[in-house]
Amino acid sequence: MNVGVTHISHIETGNSIPSLKVMIDIISTLGCSADELLCIEVDAACPAFTSWIGELLSNCSSQEIKLITDTVVAMKASLCRLYTENE
Repeated sequence: MNVGVTHISHIETGNSIPSLKVMIDIISTLGCSADELLCIEVDAACPAFTSWIGELLSNCSSQEIKLITDTVVAMKASLCRLYTENE
């Protein structure tokens, strides 16, 4: 990306804002899209994630969707228990 490790570290810790060129290079290097990279940090990203999940499920069979749904329900229940225990 033609930038030093220190500069990348500053970007990661929020001490520096990358230029557009560096941002594009980061996205290219990670092999993701800008929305995927930025949605991790944006509270209003839920619609993007919902759309993405819909796309992931679009070619699944009914049986696969049921298994994925059961897995997500179990994960959510585990997270709720974890957060309740830590309060």
